[in-house]
Amino acid sequence: MKIKWIGHASFMLESAGKRIYIDPYELTEDYAKLPADVIFITHDHGDHFDESSVKKIFHEGTEIVCPITCNDPIKKFNAKGVAPDDKGSVSGFEFQAIRAYNPNKRFHPKSNNWLGYIIKIENHQIMHAGDTDYIPEYESLEGKVDLALLPVGDNYTMDFNDGIKTIGAINPRYAIPMHLWDKDPNEFKKMSEKEYPDTEIIVLNESNNTYEL
Repeated sequence: MKIKWIGHASFMLESAGKRIYIDPYELTEDYAKLPADVIFITHDHGDHFDESSVKKIFHEGTEIVCPITCNDPIKKFNAKGVAPDDKGSVSGFEFQAIRAYNPNKRFHPKSNNWLGYIIKIENHQIMHAGDTDYIPEYESLEGKVDLALLPVGDNYTMDFNDGIKTIGAINPRYAIPMHLWDKDPNEFKKMSEKEYPDTEIIVLNESNNTYEL
């Protein structure tokens, strides 16, 4: 399977001829040639639910999963609303919705029931954390996370220290830093691999934006 970082917290995952997008944001017109089988939306802030990007990749067979609390614009796409801890299957991919929130900030309150996801693709469990800080729920996640997509840009989400704490809690084989703003992912890699050398930090950027598992 291929993991492509599109930018910010936006990814495209490809497996067996199917495409999964997570939080598609500021997609170019080229992506209209790469329609989605599934779109996962973590919450409805504009940098995660970008309606114009969804329209580019949406077609008659596309399934969309979003928090049950999402507002009206996404409902026009017949999105499937889910709550934290819900499990389901879309286009043959099993998934689990997990909590995403800021314990001590106002941007992503726990009461909004916004989400991250753990998606099973082939034999891999891919976790997209959504917009979140470190949360205690990570200590009791079901199953092994193989690859964690972690928002470590600080301000609205976890910082590097929280990201490293998350890695310690979920023990993924790989992690990809995202939602970085102006932070240096190579510094996160250095710090994290010093603390937890068994987790490989994969740094993706505009010139090297794809990784294959």
